[in-house]
Amino acid sequence: MWKLEVAAAVTGVDYHATFEVPVFETEESSENFRVTEEPGVERVVLELDKKLEQAGIRVELLPAGKRLVFPRARVLGPAIGLTVFFGVWTAIVYGLHASDAPRFFAWMFGFFDVLLLLGVVDLWLYHGFIEARPGELRFASGLLFMGAPRKLMSGEVEKLEAKRGTQSGNKLYYQLVVHERGGKRHTVAKRLPDLETTERVIENLESIFRG
Repeated sequence: MWKLEVAAAVTGVDYHATFEVPVFETEESSENFRVTEEPGVERVVLELDKKLEQAGIRVELLPAGKRLVFPRARVLGPAIGLTVFFGVWTAIVYGLHASDAPRFFAWMFGFFDVLLLLGVVDLWLYHGFIEARPGELRFASGLLFMGAPRKLMSGEVEKLEAKRGTQSGNKLYYQLVVHERGGKRHTVAKRLPDLETTERVIENLESIFRG
């Protein structure tokens, strides 16, 4: 069987379809042709799962699928570093408000202090999961509470996308985004270790829920 995937940006909802093309042995087939399993697929998946676990992502195998769990405070280095920086910045803001410095500088520094606080909260409290089963995808994420999981059938999912996320020093993290066919987007995972890993996660999940 060959699988043909077609995607195009068009007016309105973008086109995306997958076609399965059956392949048969005929009189014109090569006599030397032998059907073999794709080499190394199981090994590649096991290596991916190991890399995810090293990144603090919990991999749970289900009877017919897989769940990836993203715990809170998973990247401690950036979380601690930004928390310390936030503390120093907050002290500067307090000093500006207590001094005779122009109010403009105090409010400007205070605005960035709020942004830093949001980043600190996200690093320490964000958590979520994504679960793939044949024909369906379930996911949820949030800070204090994740809320009720969202369930999408395979036909409702346009694509899974790897997007650039936050950066800590020279380390760039990636996000996993689910696109619905209706246009909605859901960020279901943050701070995946690199682009290659994120793309392999997408391939692995799609191979499960799209069959």
